Amino acid sequence: NRPEYKLEIGATPITWQNDQALSVIVTRPENAVDNCVIIANDYKGRNYLANINNLDLLKAYFRYADQTTTWTQVFQGEVESIQPQLNMQGEILAATARGSGFPLVDMNVFTDYGVESSNPTTDTVKEIIEDIVTNYVNKSFGGGASGHALTTLIDTSAPSWNASLNYIPFPFKKAIDALKYLCDFGSAV
Repeated sequence: NRPEYKLEIGATPITWQNDQALSVIVTRPENAVDNCVIIANDYKGRNYLANINNLDLLKAYFRYADQTTTWTQVFQGEVESIQPQLNMQGEILAATARGSGFPLVDMNVFTDYGVESSNPTTDTVKEIIEDIVTNYVNKSFGGGASGHALTTLIDTSAPSWNASLNYIPFPFKKAIDALKYLCDFGSAV
């Protein structure tokens, strides 16, 4: 088996493929946001620092070349930090990117839901999830745009997703924690 990887960086992607100067580590936890770390040495005089910036879109692909010609995307997110080191031996770049779900970790929910709450008309798991994404992830505390543009796609075939709830408080919980709670609740009922 011959593993290969490919990275695409930026809106008009620069592609790095099977470069011996790069180490790529993709972490995909079960109930959290994906993470990708790239460590690049100045192999063959390439200038990685000129080709990657904070907030660049980063996509990572993987395949076994002797088994398939199709690439499998294993990561998509934004470059969060770049730590360059320049010395007499060359440049070393360490870049970290968080997966596309990172707004769920950055934003907080601070309200209650359900028939007996201050939001009595938002009382089903489906409505609550949509409200959290619309009003707490895609908007900031002041109501302005947060810069995030997540959407919801909810399979509501299970009856519990549309059942009316009495009261669920979220006092300054991270959006990802509130959504995990709702998914557990919606699956359990």
